[in-house]
Amino acid sequence: MSDTRPSLTTRLLPELALFPNEQQRQLALSAARKDVFKKPGRLLTALAWLIGVSVVVGVAAALLQRLFGMRAAWLAGVIAGPAGSVGSIVVGNLIFRVPIQRHLREQLNALNVHVCLHCGYQLKGNTSGRCPECGRDIESA
Repeated sequence: MSDTRPSLTTRLLPELALFPNEQQRQLALSAARKDVFKKPGRLLTALAWLIGVSVVVGVAAALLQRLFGMRAAWLAGVIAGPAGSVGSIVVGNLIFRVPIQRHLREQLNALNVHVCLHCGYQLKGNTSGRCPECGRDIESA
């Protein structure tokens, strides 16, 4: 019995499923990653966000400990772990995943697989000039 569930990459980047074959999928993803990661400010922005989240969580933990004494020390750890994880997920999504999706959508449009550049909705047969999913004007690729 084979597992037919999509990979994590395909679930996070559903645009990949629209490419005609695996080779084009891999080439498109490679090109998108190179384009996104070559921008020098992107990694620094991610690092700054993660440091900022860590500082805020650390200050909150110190305030809890100062207000409630050592009894609240465990609470600081309980708050810091999930807050750091959520911060990392949000930063990774905004700084890396969203631009990669946009790049993949542009590549799909270049292959005449028309999708909305904003939300990724398939626009096959759409003649209105607006995306029915998000309502934005369809940008020409």
